Amino acid sequence: MRIEWTAFTWEAFATLATGLLAVGAALIVGWRQTQIQSRQIALQEQELKVSLLEERLGVYDKVHNFFSFTLMHGRPAIGDVERDYQIALIKARFLFSDELNYFLKDVWHRHCDFGLHNTMSKGDNNADEANRIENVRLAGEDMNWFLTEFGKLHSRFGEIRPVALPGAKQTS
Repeated sequence: MRIEWTAFTWEAFATLATGLLAVGAALIVGWRQTQIQSRQIALQEQELKVSLLEERLGVYDKVHNFFSFTLMHGRPAIGDVERDYQIALIKARFLFSDELNYFLKDVWHRHCDFGLHNTMSKGDNNADEANRIENVRLAGEDMNWFLTEFGKLHSRFGEIRPVALPGAKQTS
C-alpha cells in the first residue's frame, strides 16, 4: 500500500490535525489533573497532620491541667479534671510512644498513691499516730514527685512537633 501524497486533501489534513490537537489537549488536561490530584493529596496529608497535632495537644493540655490541679490544691484531682485525664490516657495509647504512655500510667498510679496517703494522713481514720505521720511524709514525697515531673512535662511531650505547612520556611 502506497500513500499518494498528491491525493492528500485539505479535508484529510484538517481531520488529521484535529485528531492530533485533540490528543495533545487530552494529554495536557490529563497532566493538569494529575497535578491537581497531587496537590489535593498533599493538602489532605497536611490536614491529617494538623488534626493529629490538635489531638496530641489536647492530650498534653489534659495532662497539664491534671498536674496543675494536683499541685495548686495539694490534693488529688477530682471531678472533670480526673475524668479528662482518664480520657487522655486512652487517647494517648494511639497518639504517643510506649515510653510516654508508661509515664502517663505512672502518673496515674502516683496520683492514686497520693490519694491514699492524703486520706490516711487525716485523723478521721482509725490509724495510729505513727502510721498517720508516715502517710503525711509519703504524701509530701508524692507532692515533690508531682512538682518535679511537672517541670519535665514539656520535655516528656517532646514527640509533639510543629507541622510544616507547604511554602512555610523551616526554622530550627
